[in-house]
Amino acid sequence: MILDYIVMDPALSRTSKLSLLSPIFLEKLADLYNRLDSTTEEIVHNFLLQVCTKPGQGVCFQDAGWYQRLDESATNSTDGKKKASLVNKQLLRFMHTLAPGDDLWQQSLILAILAACPELVRPYWHGFTASGDPRLSLKWLAHMSLAFKTTLLPVPSLRASQV
Repeated sequence: MILDYIVMDPALSRTSKLSLLSPIFLEKLADLYNRLDSTTEEIVHNFLLQVCTKPGQGVCFQDAGWYQRLDESATNSTDGKKKASLVNKQLLRFMHTLAPGDDLWQQSLILAILAACPELVRPYWHGFTASGDPRLSLKWLAHMSLAFKTTLLPVPSLRASQV
């Protein structure tokens, strides 16, 4: 119902979608990954994929590829250059609440979001808190697996940066 009447509704404004599908709401949904019921995990995962990885629907918006759009109104006070702004800020906040080292569903969701919103690759890794020091633990291996899989994502088209 939420998927049909909110996420897929093109008439509903971006602001309305963002206020309902806030990072806090998405985080509470992601908490359901920790349930022992695999059916619940799959339903939540499919819903989050629909909401977070389809540009123009849910909280995923068309970005400019690896290169962020220049904000015409904001300038850097020190050198007068225009600042680049993220299109998918709320999605980035949500991604930082996920635990890709603890759950493969969440790792899969992060990879799908990064593939759909390439502008988030750099800021996501900039705010990533896992240690790069080698440790023999499943969590460290999962984080390195995520890093490796991120490098395998397709390079965005240069045409996307001209959007």
